[in-house]
Amino acid sequence: MNKNFTETPITCDICKNKNFSIRYKNVIADKSILKCKNCGTWVLYPFPSEKSQEKIYQNGYYTRWGYGQDNQETIKLIKKRLYLNVLKKIELYTKPTKILDIGCAMGFSLEVAKERGLQPYGVEVSVFAGKIARKKFRDNVKIGDIKDVDFKNDYFDAITMVDLLEHLMHPLTILRKARSILKEKGILAIVIPNTLSFSSKVMKHKWPHINEEHLYYYSPYSIMSVLSRIGFKIESVKAFPKPITLSYAKSVLKYGRHRAMYYLLNFICKIGPTKLTTIDFQLPTGEMLIMARKLHD
Repeated sequence: MNKNFTETPITCDICKNKNFSIRYKNVIADKSILKCKNCGTWVLYPFPSEKSQEKIYQNGYYTRWGYGQDNQETIKLIKKRLYLNVLKKIELYTKPTKILDIGCAMGFSLEVAKERGLQPYGVEVSVFAGKIARKKFRDNVKIGDIKDVDFKNDYFDAITMVDLLEHLMHPLTILRKARSILKEKGILAIVIPNTLSFSSKVMKHKWPHINEEHLYYYSPYSIMSVLSRIGFKIESVKAFPKPITLSYAKSVLKYGRHRAMYYLLNFICKIGPTKLTTIDFQLPTGEMLIMARKLHD
């Protein structure tokens, strides 16, 4: 599968290299995963059009979370516990006042930040999710692309990107934007899939993180390299298990490529007690948490 890539030339947004090999061919319909020969970042090819990307992130996308009228509280609990884990890691390096979550979805992350006494801000590209967040946090939530949002330079003590960077067509632009609005010595926290994780190595092309909305896939080395190059000091890179329930996992798998796993969990959820299917536990999902500090210009 690692043959040289010779079709329409593309450029790696992380290192600007134009030489790729094929990692997984036609893994999602006619789309393949390429590997940058310079920095090792994986790239989805071809990218979806901007119009098709916009369609992905409306209310149908959140159905894949398992988000519905009957389990909104369960989803909210999972998402809040996840973000609380991120905040606790940030607080090891700084005591933030103003914090921005880029990709805040429905604002569950902002609720956690407010509960911990912080001033929360959010940006969300999905109109559907952004409107829900704005009902709770009004003008502190901006709906749109972060590159177009007008925040003051050196404004935030901490910025988070949880399950965001892999979705971006131009990640370097967004990382530079985040750095400009982050205070000197402020902390950037990123949660992304790790291409060198155990689950990635074992599951290969069936790795659940490989899907149509994930455009870039990072190793610890590629993300550390780009952050260091644009003016960050890497504080830590560690595996990041996530809180999950069996019912949540079932809902996510329903819309994925792992039908056998979905049917198994669906059977368990039908015959098992409610407590078993709704209790949350920490699961290694092949993701990593990167903590980086903004250096002086």
